[in-house]
Amino acid sequence: MPDSAHLRLFFALWPDPGLGQRIWDLTRGVVRASGGRPVIRENLHLTLAFLGKVDAAMLPELRAAAAELHSPGFEFALDELSFWPRSRVLVIQPGSCPEALPGLVEGIWDAMAPFALECGPGKYRPHVTLAREAGPLPLQSLQLQLSWQATEFCLVSSVTDPGGARYEPLARYHLLQATSEAGRE
Repeated sequence: MPDSAHLRLFFALWPDPGLGQRIWDLTRGVVRASGGRPVIRENLHLTLAFLGKVDAAMLPELRAAAAELHSPGFEFALDELSFWPRSRVLVIQPGSCPEALPGLVEGIWDAMAPFALECGPGKYRPHVTLAREAGPLPLQSLQLQLSWQATEFCLVSSVTDPGGARYEPLARYHLLQATSEAGRE
């Protein structure tokens, strides 16, 4: 089957434009100091589940399976910079992870179980990649926390062209929001 019949897909939390810009602005100095190749602002995201190369004909079924998820929304802070030497990436990550985040990841993988995907669940480390091919550097703590209110997640296609990787959200799925009636009888 030709490559045009396949899509490289993943599920992710996608920051709203304001948060994406704040991540970009707050981390530019450390990204430059790392000597790495910066991730473009439009590609900043937090991966939930990487599906790999998927037959494009499966896209409607994958979308439908993801639409059946009923996970709660949650908030977390991106407050730690880290250099991962094995993959040579500079990342920003949450110092503590709300229970709903790994719960969402598990729910996605459960929904994807009926499909024969080339990738599967592994150890989950929530992070936003800031630079690739980075070098080690002393990391200072952030001067402020970046608060992320997760209200939706996306199914995203990764497209590689001469300019590099480009990520295109294909579908958005709303997370459940707590209501003011919660806990009332």
